[in-house]
Amino acid sequence: MRSAVAAAGEEAADGGASGEAGELGERAGEGEGELEGGGAAGFDGGALAGGDVFQGAARDGARAVAADLDDEARDDGRLADEIGGRGMDELAVRSVTGLGRRGMGALCLVAIAHRESVAWKAIRYTRGVLARWFALVALSACGRIGFAGFADGGDAAGADGAGDDALAAPPPGFVVSRTQLTTFAGFSWVSLDVDWARSLAYVGTRETGHCVAVIDFAEEAAPSIVRWIGDPASACLDVALLDPARLAVISTSRSRVSVWSLGGDPRGDVPVLIDEAVIDQPRHFSVDRSGAPLRLLVAATPSPGMVEYEVGAAGLSVVGSWPGSCSLPYQAAVATGAQIVMACQDDNSPIEIIERVGFAPIASLPNTGPGTTGSWTATTLPDGRAVVLGWANVVVRDGAVVTRWLTTKAYRHVVAADADTVWAAVDEGFLEVLSLASDGVARVVGRSSLGTGREAYALRLAPGGRRGIAVTNRGHFVVFDPTQIAPSDVVYRQSR
Repeated sequence: MRSAVAAAGEEAADGGASGEAGELGERAGEGEGELEGGGAAGFDGGALAGGDVFQGAARDGARAVAADLDDEARDDGRLADEIGGRGMDELAVRSVTGLGRRGMGALCLVAIAHRESVAWKAIRYTRGVLARWFALVALSACGRIGFAGFADGGDAAGADGAGDDALAAPPPGFVVSRTQLTTFAGFSWVSLDVDWARSLAYVGTRETGHCVAVIDFAEEAAPSIVRWIGDPASACLDVALLDPARLAVISTSRSRVSVWSLGGDPRGDVPVLIDEAVIDQPRHFSVDRSGAPLRLLVAATPSPGMVEYEVGAAGLSVVGSWPGSCSLPYQAAVATGAQIVMACQDDNSPIEIIERVGFAPIASLPNTGPGTTGSWTATTLPDGRAVVLGWANVVVRDGAVVTRWLTTKAYRHVVAADADTVWAAVDEGFLEVLSLASDGVARVVGRSSLGTGREAYALRLAPGGRRGIAVTNRGHFVVFDPTQIAPSDVVYRQSR
């Protein structure tokens, strides 16, 4: 039986496109990614085109207060936790009734200095019904709550999930198992690759004292960590299986890219370091398998902005490097034909196209908008299109943007599913299926919560789509059935 998502994808391919509609803050989509429809609540001033937005200079200060130069989320929630319970009730009431201007200032300061999650906690920790409404009014007054457009049909909260409960129940049958493998109080899982034949997952983490977890999920209901790989003193932001016997790892805090031998039996054999190379603050990489030997394209913190390595039997050798021009790290580098597409996390940073050989500049494609507009992840489709996601999202063909849309929630990871479809992990704890069959249109044809809360950071799909795995940076390891994701009908149209 065909899944609802498959049917919706076919409809998109036939041209039927109608429906509804972080880390440094969130942005409104007005003027760029026009969302069809008409009013749902969204936090942090984030709103979509066509909606009313309570967004002003106060929110615009969030970037300066909470700026960060790497994968760390800008807010760990502890400040809001310290204000919890009756204290938040009192603060909310006093803020709005005028009984304490300092209360209003404190509530706004918390909301401005931190991202959406604190605004949410301000509401969640306000236990009285009347006080909760006071908190809503107070947060609106300091620019932390907006109203986003609903669409006719589809998910009422809109494609970016404004108003969604991050702990919303997944649809029946979607989540096969959900296991929290670490209770580390900070951020943990941030990257993932999977050896489906061996039922082993390799998960990069930010958790103190660890680098890459090797997770055995042969028993899907009870996955377990069988060993650790890499320097325990490093935050390991990306992992990739070069083949079943070799694993590439990015150790950002050690400024290293390494290749490990996994042996013939990764469950039992001790991993051995084959080689490592020094590169300043690497972030993510992609594996170019178009030729032999394999190549790694490593996005980093300028300068260089990107380094290309050849991966031979003996280890890594530098092919060349590109300096980059962004003031913040490049988060994505993917090869497509004779070009490399580079994407930076900085607000309003362009998508940069360089030659595959020699790295000469080809094009700098504007990618601007209000609020946070940076890029975070990228993949390629079989026809050579590059899909670059983050907050300002684009599809690039032959050095030009053919589709563009903005979201108020960040896409953290994207993988290609077929000729026109990608799956993406959304930072609020959802997975989305996007159909890109028509230029100028991005259509969400499937969307479901993992039931974990924030933040979904990486996912992989098994060959044939029989299974998928997603991880969150709160330590959740989720096995899911891709055919059971809830169908959706959300359309972003490029308006200019």
